[in-house]
Amino acid sequence: MKSGMIVAILLTMKVISLVNGAYDLSDREVQRAEAVCRGLLRTNRYAPGFVRLAFHDCVGGCNGCIDLAAPANKGLEAYIEPLDEAWKLRRVREYMSRSDFWALCAKEAVLHSFKLGQEESEELRQEQAYEKRRIQLARLRNSRRARQPPTSAELEEPYPDTASSPPYLPIKFGRVDCHPTSSNQTSGNQFPRGEAGLRETLEFFRRKFHFSARETVALLGAHTLGDAKAAASGFEGMFTEHSQWLDNEYYTDMIRRAKKWRQVSVGQRGSQPKWQWVRPAKNGKFDFLLLNSDICLVRDINPASTGRVNSTEPTQSFTYPIVEQYANNNALWIREFSRVFTRMIHLVPSGVTLR
Repeated sequence: MKSGMIVAILLTMKVISLVNGAYDLSDREVQRAEAVCRGLLRTNRYAPGFVRLAFHDCVGGCNGCIDLAAPANKGLEAYIEPLDEAWKLRRVREYMSRSDFWALCAKEAVLHSFKLGQEESEELRQEQAYEKRRIQLARLRNSRRARQPPTSAELEEPYPDTASSPPYLPIKFGRVDCHPTSSNQTSGNQFPRGEAGLRETLEFFRRKFHFSARETVALLGAHTLGDAKAAASGFEGMFTEHSQWLDNEYYTDMIRRAKKWRQVSVGQRGSQPKWQWVRPAKNGKFDFLLLNSDICLVRDINPASTGRVNSTEPTQSFTYPIVEQYANNNALWIREFSRVFTRMIHLVPSGVTLR
């Protein structure tokens, strides 16, 4: 009887500590929570959504609460529900706050997406290398028949190893949930507009996260994950071909196909038309999308309040060289994105101390 009361008292004390953000987690507890996150990521395509949720939670300070009535947060319930269910049923809430769990799962989502990209892109590289080598050997045989020596290009190794080190994402704990039982809370937080140009986009991230222009460009590379859905944002499509991989494809597409992007209307949202940038595909349709807040990183645009851009002669924006660096060096982007993402998930409301 006494032992049961002691356990109940200790559990109550732990819950109170969680609410106050003062409970020190053990390594074993963190590892248990990490395993829960990885289990969710292994069986579902949640990684892009977990990363997006972390950003929306941390605008104004990470606190485990999202205003689902806000248009900018539409669609996030698809990721909040499985996270909260696991947090409760797997008893993570007994030792970790909801906001800590969301941040931890976002970190694991980044690592999961990087690993997935490395594994699957390696398979793709091997297939491409095999095909290239087959063509090289065929040319080599033909050159021998013609008694011509093979060129150095025909004898070179097909593809270099382009793997980079995994993201380094140290994490501290102690985030405090804005509500002990419900994550759906009115916040009034403002979010960056997809219709915005470079000045407004950079100002948002400077004001909310104290990010520099370079850090903002690095964080926006997270758009390489996931897609946009008309039902949620009014925009439609994937940002990159490999939307589950964490790599620099977002930047390479902007740079290498810069002149092919054009702006089109994708229908109405309320009383306003929605404008996004698309790239024509071979079948006459469009394959991928960018928003004004993406394309402004390479083009100097001046969108109207509706998002429409009237300029037809693109000139480079001052952040173009940063995009170019990331497009040419995946390892550089992974390293700088990791630092910025880590800072983002450690932004907490005043009075909260992480450790």
